[in-house]
Amino acid sequence: MFLKTEEEMEKINSLQIGQSACGPTSVLNVLASLDFSPIPDPKSLLEFFPARLRDYKTKSISKYLYSRSVAGTIHSEIIDTIEKITNNTIVGKFFILNQYENRDKFSNWLSQCFENKISLIFTMNLFLEGNDAWHHQMAYGIKDNNIYMTNPMNKYPVYQMISYLTTGPWMIIPKEHILTRDITEEDIIELSKEKWECYRVLNRVEVLKLNLNRTFYGNKCYDDLVIPYGGIAGISAFCKSDNENGLNFIKKYTNNEEEVFLPIYEKYVKVNRLKLNIGIVYIAINV
Repeated sequence: MFLKTEEEMEKINSLQIGQSACGPTSVLNVLASLDFSPIPDPKSLLEFFPARLRDYKTKSISKYLYSRSVAGTIHSEIIDTIEKITNNTIVGKFFILNQYENRDKFSNWLSQCFENKISLIFTMNLFLEGNDAWHHQMAYGIKDNNIYMTNPMNKYPVYQMISYLTTGPWMIIPKEHILTRDITEEDIIELSKEKWECYRVLNRVEVLKLNLNRTFYGNKCYDDLVIPYGGIAGISAFCKSDNENGLNFIKKYTNNEEEVFLPIYEKYVKVNRLKLNIGIVYIAINV
C-alpha cells in the first residue's frame, strides 16, 4: 500500500536541504506527499525552522555534548512547524512503538495509514548501523515487508525499522571528541545534573580522561562515550484536517493521555497509550 507511487515520490522528493536538517527536509516531503501548496522553498523554511548544529569548535566538553544531544530537531518541533505552515490544514500526532510489537500487526497498521492518506515521519536511531546520527525520514509506502522512504529514496525491512524505533534515546560519541577537550569545573557541574545520569556521562568522561594519562594504557582508550539523545524515537503521523477517514483512524489510537519528560530539553510531551492487538503503541502529542 502506497500513499503515492515510487515514481510520484521520485519527482517530489526533497533531499537534505542543510546540515543536520533532516527534520526540515522531512517537512517538505510531508507537505508534498499531501499535495499542500504552496510548498516553502528550502531557504525560507530553514529561516523559519532552523536546525540546531553540532558545536565542534567549543573546547567545553559539556557544551559539546549538549550540542550533540540536541543537534537537528525533534518530533514536536516538526509537528508544530507543519501545523503552523499549513494553518492547521495538516495535523500531526506522534507514535512511540513498543519493542515487542508484532511485525505483522505493525505492518498492517502502516498499510492502513497509507490507505487513509496519512504521511509518516520516522525518527530513527541510526547509530545501530554505525552512522553518527539520528535521522528523520518520511515514509510513503509498504510492500513485501519493506517500508519505502524519502531523503534518501530507500527502503527498510519492517523488522529493521522496529529496532531503529525502539532502541531508546542514546548516542555514541567517539572518544577522540572527549580526549581533545579539557574537562573544567564548569563541565563537572553541568554533567553532574540529573539529565546526564542515565548513562553516567560524567563518570565515563572522567574514566576516558584518566585512561589517557595512564602509562599502562599509553595514549589509548578503548571505549567511546554513550550520551542521551534529547528527543524520542517514533513515528509522526500527518493527515489533512478535512480527511475524515484519516482523522478517524488516528483518533482510534489516541486515549489515556499522560506526560513524558524530555530531560535534555527540560520539557514535557503528552502521551497516549494504545494497543495494536499484540503489543502496545504509545502516542506522544507535542506540547
